[in-house]
Amino acid sequence: MYAASVANLELIRVLLDRGANGNFERDNFTVLMAACTARASEENIVKCVEFLLSRNVDPNVCCRKKMTAVMLAASEGHTKVVTQLVAHGADINAQDENGFTGITWAAHNGHKNTVLKMLELGANIRLSTKSGNTAADIARQNNHLEIFNILSFSGNLSNGKSNLSKEETMGRYLREQPKTSVNISFSYSASTDLELFLHGVGLEHLAELLKENDLTLRQLLCLEERELKQLAGITDEDCKKIMAAMKEVHAEERKLEKLPSLSKLESSSDELFAFLLKLNRQCNAITQAVVTVSNQIPSNPQKEVLEWDSSLNFCTVCEDILTSVTELNKEIGRLQDLLNKVHGCCWFLFYFITSNVQ
Repeated sequence: MYAASVANLELIRVLLDRGANGNFERDNFTVLMAACTARASEENIVKCVEFLLSRNVDPNVCCRKKMTAVMLAASEGHTKVVTQLVAHGADINAQDENGFTGITWAAHNGHKNTVLKMLELGANIRLSTKSGNTAADIARQNNHLEIFNILSFSGNLSNGKSNLSKEETMGRYLREQPKTSVNISFSYSASTDLELFLHGVGLEHLAELLKENDLTLRQLLCLEERELKQLAGITDEDCKKIMAAMKEVHAEERKLEKLPSLSKLESSSDELFAFLLKLNRQCNAITQAVVTVSNQIPSNPQKEVLEWDSSLNFCTVCEDILTSVTELNKEIGRLQDLLNKVHGCCWFLFYFITSNVQ
């Protein structure tokens, strides 16, 4: 047991070779569980767990609290260990005495990569705890809002078509989720959206490359195919996958959802949070529409325009467009001023609450 708790592979090997029982347990806490929670690097833990599993250790044994090795590994954020256990027959959807599953524990402790991997492995995010909370609820309660965002989207997606391709899945995500931060406490990060997008289309290996090029998800989606191909390290196949997802994003115009008045909201943080998320989605939809329009006009349009026959109608339409853009710019300025006030109040409340807690 001690050898497993410090992930000492050589000692574990010697003990098992000399007849030690790999399924030994103390108060229902097994050697495998000790390895999954060892105070060591994940690399060493992976080696120990793999060795124990090769000796036919049962990965589905529960401790007194009905927790399994998968739950313990997920709670520690050991993504590779979770993958190993599931590959050897561990039940990814087992629940402990409180109804927590492995993905619930990962969400509770803020392990985003583990959550993503468990979704990929087929974790059921609709299972509820005894108190009626899903993994998404648990993530929100613990202020892991990036994970809440991922799990909420995955839950909504499962209500629709079940045969979506990766490109269609990410297209729906990008149409439905915010890509720019409202910038309140615990808001989403641009890097998280980029990582999630790449994970969704099977291009996780490009994450570091795109970050090195200082590309956000929004900037990536505005690139043309030839610009993508100019980025070192991106293959033609990678480019095809990205372009397919981008095509799905622009495949249909997204209708703006009805937004309640801020003054009519109940005095609840959940109500305000939901309001800000909806507002963010609306702003993103408008921004994406403007980007799409701008992309239809070349950066130097003078040459093309001068080749056309002169017409007063052209001037009249252009003046109308400029007037509309001017009005849009005024409204954007007004919205920015209002959001700056909301943002300032959010930070004031955050500092006030945290100072009182301390």
